[in-house]
Amino acid sequence: MSTKTSFKRIAAVAAVALTLGGFSAVSAHAAISVTSYSTDYASTSVALGQDAVLVLHQDFLASAVNDTQTLTVAVTGNVYGTTPNTTWPTVFKGSDTATVSAGTSAEKARGYAADAVYGGFPSADITAGSVNVNNTQVVTNNASTVITVKNSAVAVGRVRGFERIEWKPTAAGTYSLKVTSDSTGDSLWSYTWTFTVGSSTLSDATAKTTLAGQTPSATFSKAVNGYNNCGTYTGCLVGSTYARAFSTFPAVNHSAVDESVYASKALSLNGASIPAAAIVGDVNSTASTGNTYDAMNGAYVFASISGPGWLTLSDYGSSTNAQGRSVVTKLALTSNDYQLLVGSDGIAGVATVTISAANSLTATPVVIATKTVTFYDTPGKASLTRLAYSINGDAGAAATAAFTLGITDLSGNKVPYTQAVGLGFFAKVASDNSTILPASTTLSSATVSLQPKGALYGTANVTATVSNDTGGAAGTATGLDASGFKATTFSTTASAITVAKNQVAKLVITTDSNAYTPGQAGVITFSATDVNNLPVPDALNPGVSTLSTIATSGSLTTGFSAITSIGGFGYSCPTYVAGTSATDCGAGLSTVNFYAPIAEGNFTVNFTLGTGFSTALAATVASVTSSVAPSAATNAAQAAQDAANEATDAANAATDAANNAMDSADAAQQAAMDAGDKADAALAAVTDLASKVSEIAAAVTALSSVVAKIAAAVAKISKKVKA
Repeated sequence: MSTKTSFKRIAAVAAVALTLGGFSAVSAHAAISVTSYSTDYASTSVALGQDAVLVLHQDFLASAVNDTQTLTVAVTGNVYGTTPNTTWPTVFKGSDTATVSAGTSAEKARGYAADAVYGGFPSADITAGSVNVNNTQVVTNNASTVITVKNSAVAVGRVRGFERIEWKPTAAGTYSLKVTSDSTGDSLWSYTWTFTVGSSTLSDATAKTTLAGQTPSATFSKAVNGYNNCGTYTGCLVGSTYARAFSTFPAVNHSAVDESVYASKALSLNGASIPAAAIVGDVNSTASTGNTYDAMNGAYVFASISGPGWLTLSDYGSSTNAQGRSVVTKLALTSNDYQLLVGSDGIAGVATVTISAANSLTATPVVIATKTVTFYDTPGKASLTRLAYSINGDAGAAATAAFTLGITDLSGNKVPYTQAVGLGFFAKVASDNSTILPASTTLSSATVSLQPKGALYGTANVTATVSNDTGGAAGTATGLDASGFKATTFSTTASAITVAKNQVAKLVITTDSNAYTPGQAGVITFSATDVNNLPVPDALNPGVSTLSTIATSGSLTTGFSAITSIGGFGYSCPTYVAGTSATDCGAGLSTVNFYAPIAEGNFTVNFTLGTGFSTALAATVASVTSSVAPSAATNAAQAAQDAANEATDAANAATDAANNAMDSADAAQQAAMDAGDKADAALAAVTDLASKVSEIAAAVTALSSVVAKIAAAVAKISKKVKA
């Protein structure tokens, strides 16, 4: 089709304009001469809802002011019949300033992208004199007959007149209009404009243009998974998949949530897939914001499956679909909704379905949703999930939900209880202690509710048995029932349950630490037993109050002074941590989170016991004591003080050592002085001795001389004797 755009510079276009009918002549009328008629743009085909556009201009010479040329525009081809056209063309004169398109959806639907002009001519061209010249132009539009255009000279000379004709028919078909002139000598001239309007209910071209600029968004696209439990939207029951998935048909309800879908792997009698899940969704672009969705009408939707299963994908409400394990479909240009059925293929397991979208087959698909469907085989396993550790066994006590029965096939694929029943299975629960609980009870749902005998207490082991053997076929030689089906029976492992008196006879309160740092999070644990030393029933809610000002954490309370009861001993233990829910504490146990005081030292929390306690405990006070250890700052300060004390001790020791050293020095000096005196005395004695030695030496020398003389005398005597 022709693109219906407005020209920006008329003068340039006019230079190459076609001459209407090839006619250019000098009029026989003396006032008008040298007339010419040109077409500058003419649509040949448009989509329904878009404007068809024709741009014309004429030139002539005026010999006097107010010389006038008149054009007549008449519709010569229109669409009637069962769907008649209800609009007529509109002529805009050359002095009409156009509207500049912002590219809104409505403008694009009419064929005007951003910055295109419509409803007249560019103001810059009008100001520059590129459109009408020397012309007082008058246009008379008429919604049912002819339209006239009068071009009148402002002054003698060349006159130019432009016209823009816009026509937006409301029915598909072929349209035409005829332009004639009253100029003398031109009465035989005419120009006929013919164009066609496509049959699309909306603008296919605009939708395709819009789609080409869009990117799918996983955030704003929605898909809802649920059971395929009804054929069409109109046949669905309240609360079914389609009723939840659609708010205003067929718009997808973005607040709807997925169902967990479980279905048999079985095929139909002729071997065809049986749709188990119905996924309905829409495709929106990244231009979506908040609750405003930018629909990707006409998008391509892709779906693939891993694991067992078979897919059927269609534009929602369409009779055509794509089937297989990897499929694609193109949505209608008027829709962004799709439907994806997930069916069995005879294999058990978990199927993962991945849904993607793109604006074309060649674009990279964007994953917008992932869903799962579980296909199960014949039920073959069962288990009990605990709901309570201890139940009320008092006389007249109601039955208590103690377990939930879960059924799977031998591979562990879940089989919902109601579906197992539909397959012919039933369940019984048995107790090994028929004194406190009935020996056997047939279940009516997956919830195992136990009815105590009343005022009889103790523990029991409970086992659930699931079977499709209603006639004792398992005990026959063939193991087949009367219909020829194989009997299947399986049981859970035994799970213990306590039947206790609904009153606390003993309460033990402990903390999770003997010492906390200032403000540290801690846990106070309450352990309650009945008169038989059995954990009290989980549902018991004994009243406990305190005036202590220790703060608790989470949403349970804002301070201990606000506690009126601490209940749910056992499985429904109210252990609250910000952002989490209650957790399992164990039989007869309940906890409260708290923050230790800021002040250091021992602290005690006193609890006044109220209802739910035995007469001996009611109105008494129970206590728990712990301590707040010194903080890091306190420890640091103490360490600093210890270091200072050690430094002082070291300084004192050094001073003592110095004093001792001074005393030793004084003693040494005195000893030195004493030694000096003794040395002087010794020196004097030595000097005296030396003098006496000298005297002795002199005496010895004299004695030696005498001895020598005696020896000489003796020698002489000896000689004389010999002689």
